[in-house]
Amino acid sequence: MTAMAITTIAMWAATAPPTKKPIPDEELVTPGTIGFLITLAVVIAGIVLANLAARKVRRLRARDGAVESNVLPVRVDPRQSREEAEAILEQKQRNQQDES
Repeated sequence: MTAMAITTIAMWAATAPPTKKPIPDEELVTPGTIGFLITLAVVIAGIVLANLAARKVRRLRARDGAVESNVLPVRVDPRQSREEAEAILEQKQRNQQDES
């Protein structure tokens, strides 16, 4: 046998058999009621903050008129073609420029 094989067999024989680790007590490893309540509070706070931020952004855009500058052609009639909607939008833009 080669020296490598002998070393491998010797290391394999010298290792201790795996022992079963005791299962830890559930009271020590689970978050419990307090952990659940803290997690719930963090989730609720995140939802509230997201809603407040969205409302603030909406107000800022409305105040700055950004909503009007990014208008997409809206079809008044569902049977209306995209070209007709774009033509109506262009006409509205021309009217606004003429008024200015």
